Amino acid sequence: MWTKEKQIKHKEKIKNKMLNNKILKNKIGDKLMSIDIENFISDDTDITVDDKLKLQLMDVEDKINFVIKNRNKLSARETKQTGEVLFKELKELIDNKKISNDINREEELDEIKTYINKLYHLFRYIIGISEKSQLLLSIFSDSSEKIAYIRDDGTLMSLIVGEYFDKKFLTPNQIQTDIFNQIKSKYEPNSKDMLFINLLEKSFSNLSDQRKDVEISLKEIVNLNDDIKTMFDDTKLSYTINLLTKKQTTLDTINANLQPNAWQSYNYYMVPNKKLKQYTENFLGKKLVKEFINDKTGLHKFKKGKLMSKHTAAATNKKINRMIPLVVSYCISKFCKSVDELKESYEMVARFSEHNKENVRTYWDKMFNKLVKETSYKDITDFYTKEYKVFFENENWDVNRNIGDLLDKYSLHTNVKSSTSLESLKFTTFDTGLWFLSVTLWLKENNPKKGRNKIVEMVVSTYKQRLAGDIYIEDDNVEVWEVFTSDGFNNANARFDYLYKYVIEDVINQIKNQKHDRKIEDKLRNKSLKKHREILDGEELRTNLTLFPLSSDDNHRKYNLGTGKHLQWLHPNDDENKAEDGFLGFEDDNLKEPWKSVNWKEVHNVYTQMDYWKLVLEHNYNRVESVEEEYTKKTIHKSIEAIEELTEVNCEVVV
Repeated sequence: MWTKEKQIKHKEKIKNKMLNNKILKNKIGDKLMSIDIENFISDDTDITVDDKLKLQLMDVEDKINFVIKNRNKLSARETKQTGEVLFKELKELIDNKKISNDINREEELDEIKTYINKLYHLFRYIIGISEKSQLLLSIFSDSSEKIAYIRDDGTLMSLIVGEYFDKKFLTPNQIQTDIFNQIKSKYEPNSKDMLFINLLEKSFSNLSDQRKDVEISLKEIVNLNDDIKTMFDDTKLSYTINLLTKKQTTLDTINANLQPNAWQSYNYYMVPNKKLKQYTENFLGKKLVKEFINDKTGLHKFKKGKLMSKHTAAATNKKINRMIPLVVSYCISKFCKSVDELKESYEMVARFSEHNKENVRTYWDKMFNKLVKETSYKDITDFYTKEYKVFFENENWDVNRNIGDLLDKYSLHTNVKSSTSLESLKFTTFDTGLWFLSVTLWLKENNPKKGRNKIVEMVVSTYKQRLAGDIYIEDDNVEVWEVFTSDGFNNANARFDYLYKYVIEDVINQIKNQKHDRKIEDKLRNKSLKKHREILDGEELRTNLTLFPLSSDDNHRKYNLGTGKHLQWLHPNDDENKAEDGFLGFEDDNLKEPWKSVNWKEVHNVYTQMDYWKLVLEHNYNRVESVEEEYTKKTIHKSIEAIEELTEVNCEVVV
């Protein structure tokens, strides 16, 4: 029984051991670091983990020995030990085979990029401005081995005390540029936190120009001078020792690296902005995530085979993924100021998940920062309701059949049934669908008078035309299916460079030309009305007409060639569809299908203004007798007289 009397007696024993120089002292002062209590443990078998003082005095080796000694008596919970260990102590433990990294995954530090990232993190950790996970150690409960096996943090161990400690990958100049300068610019450490980096930079500056361009190992860096070595050796790392079976160790090692709740790319871009006052008071990011985005069409719910449907799994698994379409489309439509910026946005959408790449991280960091600082909760919710959702639900978002045709051609020539590269051209894929949706929102933002349906129709129809055509590559016209299934072209960059950018350029040019065409249309309409008025007034015929439009057999309507009421300028709807080739006509014939889209030249031989009036005249001849009300019938007959005159004279106008 661990009585109070026994505790007092035991504390006195500890004190005596300390007085007998059984302690280790730090060079900086006389701080108690640890004591050798292995003998102390064996002195009294009743001493257990409940002795808090004893546990506080145990160093990592003591704790390993304690767990080993008690693995058959105590539970995993009772033997669990935590603490801090110095880098130099870890090296001793590794060298003495008290700790082993043999059961952990193979270290992967041979690639320069990976090595830079680890060294970059290590130096930040040493100066105390970045943290890392703790060292996890296993003592096997179903073995007699007196070794603690590393199950997590093995890569760090391989760098600071293992095989990569003495490997040479980077020159001092590279370390200065890729690590030291990055730490200063990105993390902006205080001067008091820069001691270790300053020591390294000073030592590097003393090297010859030749040595600065020769690879150097971490071991050589640490040993450049005593101060650097001391700071390195005395760096502390948290650890936990667990009593586990071999199977439990294996499973926990796997679980430690699976990261079932790993950060999503969205987190990397948004989390830095959560510290901003605007995030909590204006943008209300948490409210958006918790209350708004759930169950929303186009954010959480997607129809199979429709726009962005391949985002369904991601949106279902992580609610944060429901935010991505909303904020990405908002950023592109509101913040892209030019066509060049719009083009850049595609690569960034396609590489949204690649947060580890500098250019991608920088782009979305900037976008998300602007979003949080300049956008309110109401801005976002209104955007979804009034813009995003409306465009998303448009029925024209479908090129599956067109892509299917490409797949058929591919299969016919190669005997291969499927192609992920060609499938990536569908609007069902996340990056393609989201970017094209964002493009339509951008086009509406920059062309507010353009109808939503018309914009989507223009984008989709232009895309279909491009899919059905050829791509010009190296002085040759190549079919779309062949281009994007060829080596070097089955990637996002190729899709944009050879296809997507031309779609958006075509649509923008169409809109520009339409704007110009609209101005011409207004001029022509005004001139035509004036000419019609002059002709009819000259013959003393009425300008206020009651007639059947071509688009209706049942309903007549009033049209005023004096004021222009219910009269519009009709385009020819041929390949060029220029306003200057159009004519004055009834509003109904410009708004109702199939007349709205009819090719007037090809279908009805309408090439001039008189040709149109001839059609109107014939149509009203056929319909007037069906009118039962006599007054209306007489009015239509009088109107027909005016149209008869217009079929006899030249009504043409030019800009």
